[in-house]
Order: sequence, then structure tokens, then C-alpha cells
Amino acid sequence: MANFELAFERTMKNEGVYSNDPDDAGKETCFGISRKYHPNWAGWKTVDAFKKSFTTRTSLTNALKGNNVLLSLVRKFYKENFWDCFELDDCKSNNTAYLMFDTAVNMGKAQAIKLAQRALGLKETGRWSLKLLNELVK
Repeated sequence: MANFELAFERTMKNEGVYSNDPDDAGKETCFGISRKYHPNWAGWKTVDAFKKSFTTRTSLTNALKGNNVLLSLVRKFYKENFWDCFELDDCKSNNTAYLMFDTAVNMGKAQAIKLAQRALGLKETGRWSLKLLNELVK
């Protein structure tokens, strides 16, 4: 069965810790979680408190990546929103599960579903289905 922790760690290597780039569609992000798209994520309270105390990017980044409570919220967010929704624990291949997970994180769930459907020769609906799950878990 696929392992969330392996996929999560692999994806986090690409996400970075904190960014607030006006040219980035996500604007302010923490571990890849966009405030623009996920303004109610519980971790923003910690981020905001840390931004007041740690005024340089380096000190803020170090504080955020060293906070176990925040990291727990990050894991929970990704597991619930991009792993469990696809039932990826049932996937036999870590690589297949990772590809579905990482694509959903970076391109959105509907696009990840469409790409998986295309790769498997299924009708591209952008909607999760039992048929797609059954193909992924083979």
C-alpha cells in the first residue's frame, strides 16, 4: 500500500517553507499552502504570530520549519485535502500515489484527475470516480 509520508516528504522538498511573491498566483504561501486559496487554514495563526517576532526571511523560515505544531497542521492539511480524498492509501504503487498527490497539490484536483484519466484511457471528466480509483489501485 502507498505511503503518505514518503509522498509528503518528496513534495515538501519542492514547496519551500515561506514565500510572499506578488508574481506568484498563490501569493503568500507556507509549505506550499496558499493563503489566497486556503485562507482558513489553521496554520496561518502561527505564521502571523511568527511574522511579528521574526523579521528576517531567514529567521522566519527557521522558526516555521522548526515548529512541530505547525508541521503537524501542514501534514494534516495535505493528507486530508490531497491524499485521503483520492483514497491513495489503497494504491499499490507509491510512485502512482505520489504522482496523483503531487499533481493535485501543484495543478489542482480536477486537473490531476483529468491527467490520470487521460493516462489510463478513460473519459476525461475531472471528477473522481470508483472506476478511476480501481484503475489506480491495480
